[in-house]
Amino acid sequence: MTQSTRELQVAFTSLLATPALSRAASPEIFHLVRRHQHRLAEWFDTRLGYRLVLSATTARLVRLASPTGVVSPAPFETVPRRALVLALLSAAVAEDADEITSTQELSDRVSVLSAREEVGVEAYDPDRFAERRTFVQGLGMLLRAGALVPLARRDEDAREGWAHQRDQVGGAYQVQREMLLRLVHPANLTAALRAGPHGPRTDGPGGHGPTDTAEHPARFGVMRRIVELPVCLVADLAPREQEYLAGQRPRIAQWCEEMTGWTLEHRREGVALVPDHEAGTDLPFPRPRARDFAALMVLGELVRAAPPAGSAAPVVSREDLLGAADRVRTTYPRAMTKDLAGTGAVADRSVELLVALDLLRPGPAPGSWHLMPAAARFRDPAVSVADPPRDEAQPRPENQSTLFDTEVFS
Repeated sequence: MTQSTRELQVAFTSLLATPALSRAASPEIFHLVRRHQHRLAEWFDTRLGYRLVLSATTARLVRLASPTGVVSPAPFETVPRRALVLALLSAAVAEDADEITSTQELSDRVSVLSAREEVGVEAYDPDRFAERRTFVQGLGMLLRAGALVPLARRDEDAREGWAHQRDQVGGAYQVQREMLLRLVHPANLTAALRAGPHGPRTDGPGGHGPTDTAEHPARFGVMRRIVELPVCLVADLAPREQEYLAGQRPRIAQWCEEMTGWTLEHRREGVALVPDHEAGTDLPFPRPRARDFAALMVLGELVRAAPPAGSAAPVVSREDLLGAADRVRTTYPRAMTKDLAGTGAVADRSVELLVALDLLRPGPAPGSWHLMPAAARFRDPAVSVADPPRDEAQPRPENQSTLFDTEVFS
């Protein structure tokens, strides 16, 4: 692999993970994106139907909507709606703030803006601790997006101190106005894209028009699912997308390897792009923690108890889940940490994580779930228990299998 190829892959996967990049916040990645901007723009445009918008200081990957909806994994730890509202209000007021601003100044400005009747949101009350904590949470989203750059290392401690009214300033930030425009100014974005919401530009990247326009919807539907989701299942695809996947597997595999350097695994039920390291996913599993261990063990119990693979995913009832969780608790009592204590805690925490991983999906009745094909990857995990330095033993799951169980699902 050449250095240029590896740089392209790092830039591509970094934009998928962080679609809003600034030169100030991510100088190394931004440099790679700028260096390879034309190739990256072509990949995103012709293979995924996305847009890469660049300036001297910002890079913005825009995931344009498609007629079939948005393809993205559900967040495991969702951000409260109120935090999102306050983040948007903070972005709006930061655009008019001085180049250097602070948590306190932004809070004051949001308080004034939210009180205006035409804004149409519940007024922000900075005198309430809960509101200040939520405001700080929203502010953190702007910091991660690069719209604000902290001037000190311990800016998180300063914001926390401000929420508890121990710090009158709450940290100082440099406002990145161009990034703010990329995030919150629709007119600016539309002008930069010069495109409609449902497909690529007619001139294509570099001015050459694509010749297979009829193929775009199917291609984008398949490629987005492969790149964005844990698994692309055939059953989830529209008929035209199923035809495209069946007929273009070699080309799809070549594209995926070229763009990411990862492995595209093929099985009867579908395909999955498997990263070569944990940084390639937003939700690594299993991580070395009790919650992941419990979910892995519960999943193993459910897979073992499932009937042979058929045309439909097996259905798991609440009773099945509670029974599996009880067996895990009984077998590994010393692994049950505080958040796994209490009736139903292991089952509830496991469902939250397994649904986020798309290993379980809501079933036909309330309190039931479909056991998805990729769950067979985690069949019969080997577990070793080491003597820990503290009071509790920490089981360590070790999974040796491939994506799907080859005997059942291939």
